[in-house]
Amino acid sequence: MTVPGCPPQRRARQRSSLAFRYDLGAGLTLLALGVAGFLLPAASRAVGLSPRGLRSAVHLASGLALTLAASTGAAQLAAQISGIVYTAAAVLGFVDRTTVLHLFPVNDACNVVHLAIGVLGQWAGFRRETRDP
Repeated sequence: MTVPGCPPQRRARQRSSLAFRYDLGAGLTLLALGVAGFLLPAASRAVGLSPRGLRSAVHLASGLALTLAASTGAAQLAAQISGIVYTAAAVLGFVDRTTVLHLFPVNDACNVVHLAIGVLGQWAGFRRETRDP
């Protein structure tokens, strides 16, 4: 997908950026988790995750947002925001142990996934890329 008004060199640099790769990888992972939560709840529980309708919808929405951000040039900002949000969800889940904000039931497996997505998002989003002269 091309970014309107964006020179080819800049598009190539954006596609090779860590934020772009994070957005695409985390976005597709969250889309898969959301779909699995709706279509395969028993399989999700078998691997230690606890799918619920609202949380699966949030995973689908955030996965779609990250995947779209990767294709529109907003990869760095999306990685920063998702990194902060998912890290906060992990911390709240580890503190409460059963829910995040009394809305989303979680367990330790969910919290670890949220923490990984959050920390990687912050790393990819706030990291300064070195540019070739």
